[in-house]
Amino acid sequence: MIEKRFYAIAPPEAKKEIDEASVDIESVADFGWFYTRFMLRISDMETSILRRRKILLHFFLGIGLPSLLLGYLAFRGIQNDIALLEKERL
Repeated sequence: MIEKRFYAIAPPEAKKEIDEASVDIESVADFGWFYTRFMLRISDMETSILRRRKILLHFFLGIGLPSLLLGYLAFRGIQNDIALLEKERL
């Protein structure tokens, strides 16, 4: 049944390849099921990796970057205070 459907919609090159390989269409259909399941697992892994990267990016933008900016501003403030104290001493 599957073979008839496949031959009805398949391009001539595919028909020729399958005839030359003498592959049973049923086994190809089973492989297609396995391949689909395998690719779904990979896509789930990719989405979890992307989700982790997104979380890390948001953490850096929300906490890391402001912390660095505030640290820099505090450092500059301390330097300015030291410069003002030296100016008053002179």
